[in-house]
Amino acid sequence: MKRIVLRLTAVTFVALVMITLTGCDKSGQAPAPAGDAAESDHNHAHDAHSHAAHGPHDGDLVELGGAALHAEVVHDEAAGTIAIYLLDGSAQDPTAAEKVVVNLSHDGQPEQFVLEAVAEDGDTAGTNSHFTSSDARLVELLDDDHVEAQVVVDVAGKQYRGALAHAHDHAEDHDHGDDHDHAHNDDDHDHDHVDEAGDHDH
Repeated sequence: MKRIVLRLTAVTFVALVMITLTGCDKSGQAPAPAGDAAESDHNHAHDAHSHAAHGPHDGDLVELGGAALHAEVVHDEAAGTIAIYLLDGSAQDPTAAEKVVVNLSHDGQPEQFVLEAVAEDGDTAGTNSHFTSSDARLVELLDDDHVEAQVVVDVAGKQYRGALAHAHDHAEDHDHGDDHDHAHNDDDHDHDHVDEAGDHDH
Protein backbone atom coordinates (compact mmCIF):
# COMPACT_ATOMS: atom_id res chain seq x y z
CA MET A 1 0.00 0.00 0.00
CA LYS A 2 2.82 2.38 0.86
CA ARG A 3 4.48 1.61 -2.47
CA ILE A 4 1.32 2.52 -4.36
CA VAL A 5 1.04 5.82 -2.45
CA LEU A 6 4.69 6.64 -3.12
CA ARG A 7 4.29 5.90 -6.83
CA LEU A 8 1.20 8.13 -7.03
CA THR A 9 3.05 10.91 -5.22
CA ALA A 10 6.02 10.66 -7.60
CA VAL A 11 3.73 10.73 -10.64
CA THR A 12 1.89 13.75 -9.26
CA PHE A 13 5.17 15.56 -8.60
CA VAL A 14 6.44 14.91 -12.13
CA ALA A 15 3.14 16.18 -13.58
CA LEU A 16 3.37 19.39 -11.53
CA VAL A 17 6.95 19.98 -12.70
CA MET A 18 5.92 19.53 -16.35
CA ILE A 19 3.02 21.99 -15.97
CA THR A 20 5.31 24.54 -14.31
CA LEU A 21 7.95 24.27 -17.02
CA THR A 22 5.32 24.59 -19.76
CA GLY A 23 3.96 27.74 -18.12
CA CYS A 24 7.45 29.25 -17.90
CA ASP A 25 8.12 28.61 -21.59
CA LYS A 26 4.88 30.29 -22.62
CA SER A 27 5.51 33.32 -20.42
CA GLY A 28 9.06 33.63 -21.77
CA GLN A 29 7.92 33.68 -25.39
CA ALA A 30 5.13 36.24 -24.99
CA PRO A 31 7.18 39.51 -24.99
CA ALA A 32 8.67 38.90 -28.47
CA PRO A 33 5.49 39.64 -30.49
CA ALA A 34 4.77 42.63 -28.26
CA GLY A 35 8.16 44.10 -29.11
CA ASP A 36 7.51 43.60 -32.82
CA ALA A 37 4.13 45.29 -32.50
CA ALA A 38 5.65 48.24 -30.65
CA GLU A 39 8.33 48.64 -33.32
CA SER A 40 5.66 48.49 -36.03
CA ASP A 41 3.57 51.15 -34.27
CA HIS A 42 6.66 53.37 -33.94
CA ASN A 43 7.50 53.04 -37.63
CA HIS A 44 3.89 53.71 -38.63
CA ALA A 45 3.79 56.87 -36.50
CA HIS A 46 7.12 58.02 -37.94
CA ASP A 47 5.88 57.45 -41.51
CA ALA A 48 2.66 59.32 -40.80
CA HIS A 49 4.64 62.24 -39.44
CA SER A 50 6.90 62.29 -42.49
CA HIS A 51 3.99 62.28 -44.93
CA ALA A 52 2.18 65.01 -43.00
CA ALA A 53 5.20 67.37 -43.08
CA HIS A 54 5.56 67.43 -46.89
CA GLY A 55 3.28 67.88 -49.86
CA PRO A 56 2.93 66.00 -53.17
CA HIS A 57 5.97 67.86 -54.57
CA ASP A 58 8.10 67.12 -51.46
CA GLY A 59 7.86 70.76 -50.37
CA ASP A 60 7.19 72.29 -46.95
CA LEU A 61 3.50 72.62 -46.06
CA VAL A 62 2.19 75.93 -44.71
CA GLU A 63 -1.29 76.03 -43.17
CA LEU A 64 -3.50 78.83 -44.47
CA GLY A 65 -6.61 80.02 -42.65
CA GLY A 66 -6.46 77.41 -39.90
CA ALA A 67 -5.62 74.56 -42.31
CA ALA A 68 -8.57 75.36 -44.60
CA LEU A 69 -5.94 75.49 -47.34
CA HIS A 70 -2.24 74.68 -47.64
CA ALA A 71 0.64 76.26 -49.49
CA GLU A 72 3.37 73.83 -50.47
CA VAL A 73 6.67 75.71 -50.74
CA VAL A 74 9.42 74.21 -52.90
CA HIS A 75 12.84 75.87 -52.76
CA ASP A 76 14.97 74.83 -55.74
CA GLU A 77 18.48 75.98 -54.83
CA ALA A 78 20.01 74.77 -58.09
CA ALA A 79 17.52 76.70 -60.23
CA GLY A 80 17.32 79.63 -57.81
CA THR A 81 13.52 79.58 -57.67
CA ILE A 82 10.73 79.49 -55.13
CA ALA A 83 7.57 77.64 -56.16
CA ILE A 84 4.28 77.60 -54.26
CA TYR A 85 1.59 75.00 -54.96
CA LEU A 86 -1.85 75.67 -53.48
CA LEU A 87 -3.60 72.65 -52.00
CA ASP A 88 -6.89 71.94 -50.26
CA GLY A 89 -7.39 71.15 -46.58
CA SER A 90 -6.12 67.59 -47.04
CA ALA A 91 -2.91 68.95 -48.63
CA GLN A 92 -3.36 66.55 -51.56
CA ASP A 93 -5.54 68.17 -54.25
CA PRO A 94 -4.73 71.47 -56.01
CA THR A 95 -6.74 74.61 -55.25
CA ALA A 96 -6.88 77.63 -57.55
CA ALA A 97 -6.21 81.20 -56.42
CA GLU A 98 -6.17 84.62 -58.05
CA LYS A 99 -2.95 85.85 -56.49
CA VAL A 100 -0.04 84.77 -54.28
CA VAL A 101 2.19 87.28 -52.49
CA VAL A 102 5.13 86.82 -50.11
CA ASN A 103 5.49 89.58 -47.51
CA LEU A 104 8.88 89.96 -45.81
CA SER A 105 10.05 92.04 -42.88
CA HIS A 106 13.81 92.58 -42.43
CA ASP A 107 15.54 95.18 -40.27
CA GLY A 108 12.14 96.73 -39.63
CA GLN A 109 11.57 97.27 -43.36
CA PRO A 110 8.68 95.56 -45.19
CA GLU A 111 9.11 94.15 -48.68
CA GLN A 112 6.62 92.41 -50.96
CA PHE A 113 7.08 89.90 -53.78
CA VAL A 114 4.28 88.95 -56.18
CA LEU A 115 4.69 85.44 -57.59
CA GLU A 116 3.96 84.63 -61.22
CA ALA A 117 1.18 82.21 -62.10
CA VAL A 118 2.10 78.99 -63.91
CA ALA A 119 -0.58 77.40 -66.08
CA GLU A 120 -1.53 73.87 -65.04
CA ASP A 121 -4.10 71.43 -66.40
CA GLY A 122 -7.47 72.10 -64.81
CA ASP A 123 -6.85 75.80 -64.11
CA THR A 124 -9.69 78.14 -65.02
CA ALA A 125 -9.33 81.63 -66.46
CA GLY A 126 -7.87 84.05 -63.92
CA THR A 127 -7.01 81.39 -61.32
CA ASN A 128 -4.03 79.09 -60.85
CA SER A 129 -2.75 76.53 -58.36
CA HIS A 130 0.96 76.94 -59.13
CA PHE A 131 2.97 80.13 -58.60
CA THR A 132 6.70 80.76 -58.83
CA SER A 133 9.43 83.38 -58.46
CA SER A 134 13.02 83.48 -59.69
CA ASP A 135 13.76 86.74 -57.86
CA ALA A 136 17.26 86.29 -56.41
CA ARG A 137 16.53 88.70 -53.58
CA LEU A 138 13.49 86.71 -52.44
CA VAL A 139 15.50 83.50 -52.47
CA GLU A 140 18.30 85.20 -50.51
CA LEU A 141 16.00 86.74 -47.89
CA LEU A 142 14.21 83.46 -47.25
CA ASP A 143 17.60 82.07 -46.15
CA ASP A 144 18.04 84.87 -43.59
CA ASP A 145 17.21 83.90 -39.99
CA HIS A 146 16.39 87.53 -39.14
CA VAL A 147 13.70 87.83 -41.80
CA GLU A 148 10.03 87.17 -41.06
CA ALA A 149 8.11 85.83 -44.04
CA GLN A 150 4.42 85.35 -44.70
CA VAL A 151 2.55 84.03 -47.72
CA VAL A 152 -0.77 85.69 -48.60
CA VAL A 153 -3.18 83.95 -50.97
CA ASP A 154 -6.29 85.48 -52.56
CA VAL A 155 -9.05 82.94 -53.18
CA ALA A 156 -12.53 84.04 -54.31
CA GLY A 157 -12.10 87.49 -52.80
CA LYS A 158 -10.82 86.19 -49.45
CA GLN A 159 -7.25 86.28 -48.14
CA TYR A 160 -5.51 83.35 -46.45
CA ARG A 161 -2.21 83.84 -44.60
CA GLY A 162 0.51 81.59 -43.25
CA ALA A 163 4.07 81.96 -41.90
CA LEU A 164 6.90 80.70 -44.10
CA ALA A 165 9.84 78.76 -42.69
CA HIS A 166 13.35 79.71 -43.79
CA ALA A 167 14.58 77.81 -46.83
CA HIS A 168 17.56 76.25 -45.01
CA ASP A 169 15.30 74.91 -42.23
CA HIS A 170 13.88 72.45 -44.76
CA ALA A 171 17.35 71.11 -45.55
CA GLU A 172 18.18 70.76 -41.84
CA ASP A 173 14.98 68.78 -41.26
CA HIS A 174 16.03 66.35 -44.01
CA ASP A 175 19.53 66.04 -42.53
CA HIS A 176 18.11 65.40 -39.07
CA GLY A 177 15.88 62.70 -40.46
CA ASP A 178 18.83 61.03 -42.16
CA ASP A 179 20.90 61.21 -38.96
CA HIS A 180 18.04 59.70 -36.99
CA ASP A 181 17.66 56.81 -39.44
CA HIS A 182 21.43 56.23 -39.44
CA ALA A 183 21.56 56.16 -35.64
CA HIS A 184 18.59 53.81 -35.56
CA ASN A 185 20.32 51.44 -37.99
CA ASP A 186 23.51 51.54 -35.92
CA ASP A 187 21.52 50.60 -32.82
CA ASP A 188 19.99 47.65 -34.66
CA HIS A 189 23.46 46.59 -35.82
CA ASP A 190 24.85 46.74 -32.29
CA HIS A 191 21.85 44.83 -31.00
CA ASP A 192 22.49 42.06 -33.53
CA HIS A 193 26.10 41.75 -32.34
CA VAL A 194 24.95 41.48 -28.72
CA ASP A 195 22.50 38.73 -29.65
CA GLU A 196 25.22 36.85 -31.53
CA ALA A 197 27.58 37.12 -28.56
CA GLY A 198 24.85 35.78 -26.30
CA ASP A 199 24.31 32.81 -28.59
CA HIS A 200 28.05 31.99 -28.55
CA ASP A 201 28.11 32.11 -24.74
CA HIS A 202 25.42 29.48 -24.64
